[in-house]
Amino acid sequence: MLKNKRLQKILELVNKQGEVSLHVLMRETQSSESTIRADLVQLEKEKKLVRVHGGAQALEQTSALEASVNSRYMKNLEEKKRVAQCAASLIKNDSIIYMDAGTTTACMCDYINVRNLTVVTNSLTIAHILTAKHYTVYVTGGMLKSELECFIGAFTKEIINKFTFDIGFFGTNGISIEQGFTTPNYEEAVVKQTAFDRCKKIYVLSDQSKFGNVSGVSFGDLNKATIITDKRPKNFYVSTVVEVK
Repeated sequence: MLKNKRLQKILELVNKQGEVSLHVLMRETQSSESTIRADLVQLEKEKKLVRVHGGAQALEQTSALEASVNSRYMKNLEEKKRVAQCAASLIKNDSIIYMDAGTTTACMCDYINVRNLTVVTNSLTIAHILTAKHYTVYVTGGMLKSELECFIGAFTKEIINKFTFDIGFFGTNGISIEQGFTTPNYEEAVVKQTAFDRCKKIYVLSDQSKFGNVSGVSFGDLNKATIITDKRPKNFYVSTVVEVK
């Protein structure tokens, strides 16, 4: 498809649907991921749409809530990228992995490059990106938490319990010696805890800002996971911390 026609098609899809994933844009224009990403950069510069992680959004669809999501993604972005790249390097060919919803875990998608990978996730964003990379992806389903585009609740837990994962990658809102890993929402914590228990190896991805924070509900003990972070705080005496330079 010629570029001008492709750009027009992208705008038609985005304006009609409000928000469209990279995967859909690639399929509808029969174009590569790199081509669509370049097109979205151009269209955003021309103020015709808004790029979001994993796709694009019509200008009129941008709301305070969506701006908040993008703001969370952009916060400490360089640190998140380093942590995400390190985490992605741990994935082996022929693995079955769990990827928890979160901005840092979503960053991992850009760095995953293995063969025959099966991914289970409660994140729509992660599912869209990795499906476009031709991996086998299972989405848990459940109650949709719109601000993070993720599923939580009893149904989500039921689906996760059907799998055993070689490795799991998780986000967190807080890390403390006393409370372990924490998150604000009870149902979200239950999903994380369920997935924790189904993983042979667990990694929690976090920038330094999460250390020392306690956020509502605990979902895992520090001794069950390895923490990957951009900077290990002083006086945080836990051996299972990987500091990414």
